[in-house]
Amino acid sequence: MSQNDVNFKRINIISLVITALTLSVTIFLFYFLTSAESRSNTFVFTLIYTCVLELIFYGYVVLFLFGGKSNKPFLGATYSSIGATIIVFIVISTFWLLIYNIFLFTLLTDKIYYSTSIVLFTILIILIASLTKLDIFQKSDSDHIIKEKNEFKPILIEVAELTIRYNNHLKSKNIKSNLESNFESNLQKLQNKIKFLPKSVVNNKNIIDKLIYLNNKLGILLSDCEKSSESDFEEKLNKIESAINEHLLFIATINNQMIK
Repeated sequence: MSQNDVNFKRINIISLVITALTLSVTIFLFYFLTSAESRSNTFVFTLIYTCVLELIFYGYVVLFLFGGKSNKPFLGATYSSIGATIIVFIVISTFWLLIYNIFLFTLLTDKIYYSTSIVLFTILIILIASLTKLDIFQKSDSDHIIKEKNEFKPILIEVAELTIRYNNHLKSKNIKSNLESNFESNLQKLQNKIKFLPKSVVNNKNIIDKLIYLNNKLGILLSDCEKSSESDFEEKLNKIESAINEHLLFIATINNQMIK
């Protein structure tokens, strides 16, 4: 068990004790400060609602402020949103309970008191449910982006490996690529162009799939070239050059589309 788990367990125990004491004191004060004759029909409802507010408050403190972030069930923005919603709900509900029981109990009916309190609680549930659902969507999008990035990284690695194999093979044959520039081979150009593709590319599954396909095609052609005989070596090399040009053309098309 990690230190964080131990600390969280201690916090749970302490919080349970504090919550039990708070509820006990609340119930005691409700009965101690009122006489049996003065307790209206709303007495029990107010007591129960007050206890619910305390449970919500301590539950938020333990699960969200102390325990939640270490386990990361929600995104950071969701913690803040749910926390603000709970605090506002507790403040408004407490204000409503006090105002009604001190000033408005003679002006408003019990049904209005009950229904308003229940509506406030229902709004809290709806807001938390909505924030939780939004959090799930955001995490799903985030996981999708991470997955796409994890798929994009091997493309760069594979092109780098193909570049090394391609250049080593040309050196072993003592041949320079016909389309090689003064500073870098075509595959090196390809590697650089892929490296500096727009970030939006990693979110496009069709583009990722196409890049993977072109990489695989290059890898197969290079393997064939490495195994080729002297007679068909030039033909294999030309196929590789064509595949590289196809790759470069595809990337140029992507860049043009992004600019538009």
